[in-house]
Amino acid sequence: MMKNYNLTFFLSTTVFCLIILLSPLHAGDFPVNSLWVPCEGQNRTLDSIEKIDELIDFSVKNKISLLFVQIYRGNRTWYTTDLADDTPAQNFIKQNKKEMLPYLIEKANKNDIEVHAWFNVLRVTRNKDAVILKKLGRNAVTRDSLSRNMLDYKDFSLEGAEGRYYELGDPGIWLDAGNLDVQKYIHDLMDDFMLRYTEIDGIHLDFIRLPVVLPMSPGSRFKGLHFGYGYESVRRFREEFGYDPLDFSKLVREQSLEWDNFRRCQITDIVRKIKKICVLRGKKLSAAVRPWISRAYLTDTQDWPRWMEEGLLDFAIIMNYTDDPVLFKYLSLTCSSIKKISQEDTKIFMGIGAYLLKDKNDILQSEIETLRKITTDGICIFSYDSIKDPDFLYSLINE
Repeated sequence: MMKNYNLTFFLSTTVFCLIILLSPLHAGDFPVNSLWVPCEGQNRTLDSIEKIDELIDFSVKNKISLLFVQIYRGNRTWYTTDLADDTPAQNFIKQNKKEMLPYLIEKANKNDIEVHAWFNVLRVTRNKDAVILKKLGRNAVTRDSLSRNMLDYKDFSLEGAEGRYYELGDPGIWLDAGNLDVQKYIHDLMDDFMLRYTEIDGIHLDFIRLPVVLPMSPGSRFKGLHFGYGYESVRRFREEFGYDPLDFSKLVREQSLEWDNFRRCQITDIVRKIKKICVLRGKKLSAAVRPWISRAYLTDTQDWPRWMEEGLLDFAIIMNYTDDPVLFKYLSLTCSSIKKISQEDTKIFMGIGAYLLKDKNDILQSEIETLRKITTDGICIFSYDSIKDPDFLYSLINE
């Protein structure tokens, strides 16, 4: 009799455990609802108290528990600082008689919503008057594989025959990630921010990669236009390895691989330095990353799977922006597989480009259904400004 009881107990317990293990909640407690909130754009959300209140009300209604709030763009800040142009923050104070970010953080936290500070790290948009450029000069800006500084691009675009075949993926001014003064500036900017705003929940990195041209080339050993050839990057590489990455006629495959890896390591070093600050301050670190892993690694020099493997990120948010539901499914499955080599506590959120799906509810529904079938830890919508039908979108997410 006791044996039968034990067997029954064992079987019932096993079934119960299997139900828990196979349930969607166990698979990353899906969904964690998060949202990108731009500092500019059509909503101008960070311009007034009233619009911030609307954002928090919207988040509470739609069960959003994490906001990525853009407070650094084009070397301008929506928080007070001496290290960059904080005119947007000062304008808010003049108009609203209080500082924007502390107000937003306090109101969000009271509603159990985390706020992560979103930084556009290496892209300075088209701001030729950026504080960092005045401090560090032209060599703070990256160059292309023809040694042309991006400051010299007319209208921030390619001209002539090049312009007929290529276009810049994200036009503007990009910093030289291999310039140690640039790395120090970014480190000091982050450290200063976290000292000033101790209530922030985390840091979110965007544009933490090289600029690219379209069509793109998978590495420096192939023909095409590449970036990351900043004066300081080339100088440091030449001193360390003994040859010039700009001398293409003499580069063999192994040397090109060394140069590509050097450029990747500069981006990773920046992430690593920011991670140390976050650990010291007890803050989370995340990044918006490319959904094409091979392209991210080879062309953007954004080795985000390595960041996950080393535990540099608490979570990565995949910018899976497409209105092709089949491509969305394939990219989601591929990126989610990085969990297998990630540190135990790291998470992967899948980003959805709402700006592409304003009149495509059937595709939006298909993409949400895809995320129900895979092991992803959450979902992030790009962006707050682009959601046409929030009731439909969040009814799908929260059902």
